[in-house]
Amino acid sequence: VRDALAVFLGLMAFENLLLGCWNLLPIPPMDGFSVALFFLPEEKVVGFLELRSQIGMFFPVAIFAVGRAFSQLFYPLANEVMVWVF
Repeated sequence: VRDALAVFLGLMAFENLLLGCWNLLPIPPMDGFSVALFFLPEEKVVGFLELRSQIGMFFPVAIFAVGRAFSQLFYPLANEVMVWVF
């Protein structure tokens, strides 16, 4: 029972790290886009906020639509994180 619980908690931690990395991608409407705005000059921020309102959920949906190509890019990173964590 302890081993099963350890595996379950490890998988939950891994999933949490994946979602955290996903959320930090600098694409609208993810939080990483807002962080990226912090590093832009003030005159460019308004244009990027307008871009975010025009694009909406297009990028996240498009990434899910081409999930196979995205997973080949993202899973090696996630694997390195798991090696580092465990």
